[in-house]
Amino acid sequence: MRLSLMLAAAALLAAPPSYGQHFHLDPHNSAIFVIDGFGERTLAVAPGPKDGETPIEAVCGGEVSNAADAHLFYTSGAHDLVISVESEATVTLLVSTPDGRWRCSAGEDGANPSVTFDPARSGRYGIWVGAIGSAQSATIQIQERDPPSADQRPPE
Repeated sequence: MRLSLMLAAAALLAAPPSYGQHFHLDPHNSAIFVIDGFGERTLAVAPGPKDGETPIEAVCGGEVSNAADAHLFYTSGAHDLVISVESEATVTLLVSTPDGRWRCSAGEDGANPSVTFDPARSGRYGIWVGAIGSAQSATIQIQERDPPSADQRPPE
């Protein structure tokens, strides 16, 4: 009994931080299934919280929905994975990774937010697009990129 309580307490302490978003909920738009070598996929979304939802502040700014805008189920291989968002308005990108980490990118000075996974892991990526101000539409772009060759990598 004592051991099980200690293990439960250790599991709670080791749990990743929650930002209020729930990656286990069904996504608002769709699930995308791809394997290494797929090239590029796009998905149109409405940034920010959906009708009737309480807005959640994203770590890097903007308001996001409780459930993800999309889930990406990715089988990795030889490529890096790039998730980005294009929008005429200022938006942010929040991604939960298969290993429970969170990555956030803010679109600043007219730049579109982007997150690169090098190396990319296989598993589910939750993708949220945050609205800053009156963002009406955005497009999630999921791409692969060849990893840099040995002579292009920075020295360790």
